[in-house]
Amino acid sequence: MNNPEYAKIGDKKYKINTDFRTAIECNEIATNNNIGEYEKSLAVIYKLFGEDGLNDRPFKSFLVLPFPKNKSRHASSFLKNSFLA
Repeated sequence: MNNPEYAKIGDKKYKINTDFRTAIECNEIATNNNIGEYEKSLAVIYKLFGEDGLNDRPFKSFLVLPFPKNKSRHASSFLKNSFLA
């Protein structure tokens, strides 16, 4: 299976951390009920895209979008379904 190495947002490509340990950490973050939804989003973005993910404007604009309340893994699903190229 070929996994994407980059996410293209606008004209910029962001390197995705594809290490399996990162995927496990993202899942642990997304399913942790002791972490708020906004913080989960920030943590998953940071794990996948590093400092660029937190500091660049395109990612910041994603965080103002409402997420479904009934999905515990919404942050990683949202990123996967919306922005991976």
